[in-house]
Amino acid sequence: MLLEDILHTSDMDKGQYRITYDEGEVHFICRAAITSSEHRLQPGVKMIYQPEQEEPFTFRTDPQRVQQILINLLTNACKHTAKGQIILGSSLTAREGYVTFSVTDTGPGIPADQAENIFDRFTKLNGFVQGTGLGLSICREIATLMGANVYLDTSYTQGGARFVFEVPVVPPSES
Repeated sequence: MLLEDILHTSDMDKGQYRITYDEGEVHFICRAAITSSEHRLQPGVKMIYQPEQEEPFTFRTDPQRVQQILINLLTNACKHTAKGQIILGSSLTAREGYVTFSVTDTGPGIPADQAENIFDRFTKLNGFVQGTGLGLSICREIATLMGANVYLDTSYTQGGARFVFEVPVVPPSES
């Protein structure tokens, strides 16, 4: 993953990182992200997918990049959640014109005053947890290229952390 992160960062810095739009189905993307991440769960922690609606929803996006961001958010949650659960949610109504994904964990949480700093390259709040501090900055850069948003929900106060990833239903280059 370290090598991949460095290559992605290098491509972004050179303007060579490409977004490729295609059809993506919300539930398929979420379930694939969970399948790719759940082996990283700490013993006793559960990972759950909670869609707002059960009906399939297909939209125009870069499914691979959406999945990449979700995997990164889920992997981070796995690293920081020693007990409890990690919930991947999806909503079509949280923000009009967007598919809103959320990753909520029962880990130690993140101080609100660090909400933007954690998206800086090489920033790690816990030096004892494995990782390079590149993952969230890569997520933010990919999201920006897609006209999407990724952020820490500082209004979440129920213990742990919640990250939100809002992806436009119609890509900016096609609207």
